[in-house]
Amino acid sequence: MDRASFSTRIDPGKIGTMRVGFEETMAGTFCANSGEESPMIFHVQAAASEAKAFITGTPMSLQGTVTIGGLVRDSPATGTLEVKAIRDRELVYQLQFEDESGAALHYLARKTITVRHLLSSMTTLVGRVYRGTEMLGKGTVTFDLRHLPEFLRSFRVSR
Repeated sequence: MDRASFSTRIDPGKIGTMRVGFEETMAGTFCANSGEESPMIFHVQAAASEAKAFITGTPMSLQGTVTIGGLVRDSPATGTLEVKAIRDRELVYQLQFEDESGAALHYLARKTITVRHLLSSMTTLVGRVYRGTEMLGKGTVTFDLRHLPEFLRSFRVSR
């Protein structure tokens, strides 16, 4: 393919009009304030109405499920993902879901990107779970690189 046809096919001015989506699963440990540890996992589908959300930090929508041992099991979750990788070197996840009794819970977490530890900082998410203003504990989850091929296959771009 020559350079002219490539630039005709991909118009940089239109990249913002392309929608993008992907799926992600992260798993790890929830440590309650009591010190008790239990498994934590979430699976989400992310969607942005503009592909430039990866650059601008415009929140992407998240939908999926959350499981935290002893607290919630496959609870439907919604939230946002802000990719602020260039400006602030972080990705901010917020997930809202309900516990078994119907009480609203909130997981607020960040991936803080460092060049020195690029791989681990891009695959480790550290956050806290709240019920209202009460912090219930800390949740640290990671992206398992063995799932990278399916993660990459989940990316979708459309107009």
